[in-house]
Amino acid sequence: MSRPENIDEHLAMLGQKLIDSLEKFTADGKRQPWESPVFKARYMNPVSGTKYTLENAAQLAMMAEDRGFKTPYYLTAKQGFDSGMSMQKGTEASYITQHFVISKPLTKKNGQGHEEVLLDTDGNPKIYKRAGSKQVPVFNLDQFTGALPAKIERIISAQNKISTSEQVETVYQSLIDTMPTPLTRNIEPDGQHNYYSPSKDSINAAPSNLFKSRLHEFHTIAHEISHSYGHTSRKNRESLHKYGQGNEYRGFEELVANLSAQRIADHFGLELNGAAKDDMNESFKNNHASYDLGWANAGFKDNPQRIWEAIKMADQTSSTVIQLMTEDLKAKLERNPSLEVPDILKASIQAKKDSEAAYEQRQAEKTTKTRKYKR
Repeated sequence: MSRPENIDEHLAMLGQKLIDSLEKFTADGKRQPWESPVFKARYMNPVSGTKYTLENAAQLAMMAEDRGFKTPYYLTAKQGFDSGMSMQKGTEASYITQHFVISKPLTKKNGQGHEEVLLDTDGNPKIYKRAGSKQVPVFNLDQFTGALPAKIERIISAQNKISTSEQVETVYQSLIDTMPTPLTRNIEPDGQHNYYSPSKDSINAAPSNLFKSRLHEFHTIAHEISHSYGHTSRKNRESLHKYGQGNEYRGFEELVANLSAQRIADHFGLELNGAAKDDMNESFKNNHASYDLGWANAGFKDNPQRIWEAIKMADQTSSTVIQLMTEDLKAKLERNPSLEVPDILKASIQAKKDSEAAYEQRQAEKTTKTRKYKR
């Protein structure tokens, strides 16, 4: 497809398409929006080892459906060519959204007409910041020809492996070790065992033996942790503060928390399928009156951009949790190389090291060429 000329209009169009698909997906009253195929595929760059954000994964999923792609792997043309693969000239790209912030010092002209940097009360330069976005072309792995490089095969193989119980335990412990709030284990008389309390800024969860598995417990606590990041001291999410004021806020907040929790689990290769997924849904329903979001779709449909806001907030929340957990797991792995961690984590760490080494090599070659030219 050609590069979208207007990002906002492009996202509004995709947002409406996403909302329409979610309405059809939840029509049976059983399946939830975050279980939609749009959110379930693990979209990844198999060269850098980077997993795409929910926002970009949702865009890629909808475009992949239209174009018949079967693989969730996307990379830039240069990455594909540098890996020894080829692609027909004129092959159409898919587009992801890249957000950035432009920062520069505020200035004014002085009496002599020269630009002068404005300072704050502490004597530091005042900074002007402006958020921006751009569409970046990427290509599905199906669009390349040639043998897959070993490094890409390693990523795909690791991504397809289901984590062992030992690996789940390691990741679960990291989630607990990095959570920002206290965790209590009380059985409440009204049956509301798993919840986040904004007033106390703490999470309560049922005792571990009441969960069907450690993976069920992981998903539940990750959901509550995602709520906790809406606190005023963290992400300061309006939907959390106004949760009880209407379905629009409740639906928005639950979508953020569930998409965030799912992305955290997916990032580390933790997966629930079939009956296990149904069991978890039933558990959530017992603890969250607003878990069924059928009534929230109308609020999103009136403003398609609203659903992208929820997805972006889920990205922001899950990215914070994932970064803390990744740093924690990498430190633990350095101390104990035999620690059981998911294969995809090891593969992603290695892929990032390879990408950084390749970048440094290119920079060194550029420096060498520049020196030769100057001579």
